Amino acid sequence: MFRRTNSFELSDLEIGKASVRNNLFVRRDISLAHIISTGHQVRVEETDRLTYLKVHQGQAEIAIGDKVVIARAGQGVLLGPGPRKTRVEKHKAASYEATALLLPKSLLSDLDLDLDGRVLGKVLDQISGEFTPVSDATERLDGCMWYTTRHLLGETSAPLSVPVAKSAEELLVNLFSETISEILRHEQPVTFSGNLKKVREAEEFMRANLHQGFQLADMSKAVGVSARSLQIAFQESRGISPTTSLQRIRLEEIHRRLADKTNDKSVTEIAYECGWTHLGRLSAAFKQRFGQSPSVIRRKARST
Repeated sequence: MFRRTNSFELSDLEIGKASVRNNLFVRRDISLAHIISTGHQVRVEETDRLTYLKVHQGQAEIAIGDKVVIARAGQGVLLGPGPRKTRVEKHKAASYEATALLLPKSLLSDLDLDLDGRVLGKVLDQISGEFTPVSDATERLDGCMWYTTRHLLGETSAPLSVPVAKSAEELLVNLFSETISEILRHEQPVTFSGNLKKVREAEEFMRANLHQGFQLADMSKAVGVSARSLQIAFQESRGISPTTSLQRIRLEEIHRRLADKTNDKSVTEIAYECGWTHLGRLSAAFKQRFGQSPSVIRRKARST
């Protein structure tokens, strides 16, 4: 499927399973694959091909250098050439399932994509982002990939004739180029919303500055991304907003200090030290998070 697979390991070595049905077209450098797995990690390297991965079930976490991209069910991820590590997880009892289309970058460079004079090859070298299909172009590509892998090239399907294979190949290439054209023309669909590195940097900033009053704009500036990008990153990586994450980090630190029997400060003093200024909301938020009120935790610490 890939130019080079450096390593592959099932998440469960005893009962884990993975299958990749790889369909090569008339052109040997174009590949369409259907992947099913109970969970695995793989290191691969693509020297000159783009990969469009569409996740149908489960989740894929892809590390490229210091960038981490996450694609969940219903989402697609567009990856440029280069080495990468992918970890996939199933969803509850359902296996991870995805389709992947690999095309040579040179093939797309020959197409008329009308990218406002930008050099396509240089642009595509930088592509590695996550997007949810929000347009007719991505929906058509996803539908074509799914139908082709399940019906035209399925395990029980009869072999395709050369003319039909060429037609399917041409259709996928055109839909892929149309999708890329739309993605590159509009920045919004492509976001590094799965960038765990930026999320972790933001969390480190929060912990280091708990005592200060700061806003989302301060967090995004500290990690070098826009406020909107940081919001998306947290939602995709943590399932919560940066503000909610900050509240949880503050509550956890308040809990830690309250449970420290060597700390003789009052609940109010500790709360203010951790940047919690709405004391009227503290008890309810704390109890919801930890099942007990701040005063109960404090009494337990002092009684030990």
